[in-house]
Amino acid sequence: MLGLLGISTLLIERNPDLCTFPRAISIDDEGLRVCQALGLGDILLPSMRLGTEAHYISGPHYLARVAPLACRNGFPLISTFHQPTFERALLQGLERFPHVHVRFQYELVNLTQAKDEVFLSLRQPDGGRQQIKCSYVLACDGGRSPIRHMLDLGMRPPSLLPFSRRQRSERSQSGAMQRWLVVDCAGDDDPSNAIIFFCNPKRPAVTVPAPNGGRRWEFMLHPHEQPDDLLRLERIQELIMQSRRSQRHWSAGKPACVIRQAVYTFYATMASRLFRHRVFLLGDAAHLMPPFGGQGMNSGLRDVHNLCWKLSLVFQGNASPHLLASYQTERVPHVREMILFSSALGHIIMPTSRRAALARDLLLRGVVARIPPLVESLREMRVKPQPRYKRGLILPATSLKHRHLPGTYLPQPQVLTLQGRSLLFDDLLCSGFALLKLSGEANQAEQPLMHPLWSTLQPRYIVLLPPSSTLKTHWPEHITPVVDSDGSLRSLFGSSQDTYLLVRPDRYILGVFRANEEVAFARRLIRLLSP
Repeated sequence: MLGLLGISTLLIERNPDLCTFPRAISIDDEGLRVCQALGLGDILLPSMRLGTEAHYISGPHYLARVAPLACRNGFPLISTFHQPTFERALLQGLERFPHVHVRFQYELVNLTQAKDEVFLSLRQPDGGRQQIKCSYVLACDGGRSPIRHMLDLGMRPPSLLPFSRRQRSERSQSGAMQRWLVVDCAGDDDPSNAIIFFCNPKRPAVTVPAPNGGRRWEFMLHPHEQPDDLLRLERIQELIMQSRRSQRHWSAGKPACVIRQAVYTFYATMASRLFRHRVFLLGDAAHLMPPFGGQGMNSGLRDVHNLCWKLSLVFQGNASPHLLASYQTERVPHVREMILFSSALGHIIMPTSRRAALARDLLLRGVVARIPPLVESLREMRVKPQPRYKRGLILPATSLKHRHLPGTYLPQPQVLTLQGRSLLFDDLLCSGFALLKLSGEANQAEQPLMHPLWSTLQPRYIVLLPPSSTLKTHWPEHITPVVDSDGSLRSLFGSSQDTYLLVRPDRYILGVFRANEEVAFARRLIRLLSP
């Protein structure tokens, strides 16, 4: 992302090469949209297993089935991937940028911050030291994050989590949720395209189909169990066979081809702050969450997309460094919601009490399953918190009609261009701002906005035409006309043809204004960018 934005960047990695085994395995529609923004969608998507389902079962009974049909962001809501393949594509993608430099086997030893720069001490591969200075540091150094410790930023469970008083006391010290055995296998011949949650109080478990015949198994450890016992290959095969036998479509005869096994402790915790002066925490360095919602890496991708374009504005001199504080303001509430969501799913899967599991089964099978709107909500995964920024780099709408739009994530439909090409909408936006407007009278639609701010931000000016429109051949150069195929973009406006939506580079709606409010809106935005 920094490379696309033209920012001179040094990436340091203490390991000698990329990791060779998978860790994250699930990517959602928002994460795929970030991959698209990186210009790597065509490379990454063919290696993924797109459009998986999620099935929650208890014994022979289905508790819930998540099989979303909606495609609001242009991609399936649930997909899986092979992380080493994914990382290799990202590394190769950096070859496009001569201003991005990668240094393997370099390790950060210390950092100090001054008013306008950060001084780093690096350990080189030969053991020598190198001193460098930079404008900002983005710490993506994992859950144990040495940089977070250098900044003296502690981790704590978000206060929104529904723990009892005793649980809060215990987890305020460690944030630990549970230990799980994670097993990756190759050569899997199961045709099912579903992530299956075995909500069994004797041994909660999960299995995830991966690309190219891969499969992951996860089994919860009981408090009295020792990791070394469950890491034995014969014990792993036994656990997998037991889970397979509970599913009728599986043949229990073929042993799994185990390529990796490890015991992980899942956490629900986040940093007390996401930045200190010129150093920012992203991904696992900033937050850790149980894997049941598949939101760990996806939340890191959202961090990246939120922060990088703001840094670009600051480097260009188009915004004050104070703007960067909005990273904390915007990301913290959404991360809290995602941790709560992931933890809630864990509570559905993990009860080891038969009584609690029975109550869960009765609720889901006896109550929720009988209410069609709830069934549809689960099937379409509407229980997942939707991205929405209520504070930060957002300008509230002055019109009650559009007050719900600022801070929401712009949908991404297929659109038709003037040349007759069908493509995803973000492919028109590139990495900058966009101004969206409904088509109206010809002279009204073609009249450019005049405030000098637009010359600074250089938004892409897009006019949305209804599906029945005939694209005329002559449009001014500053306008990109497109046919909104499913009407999802046009529906944001209602019938307001003199209304503009300003969309941020991370695809969130910054604000809404009418043509006669252009000057007032621009002045408000200038104050927001440069307080």
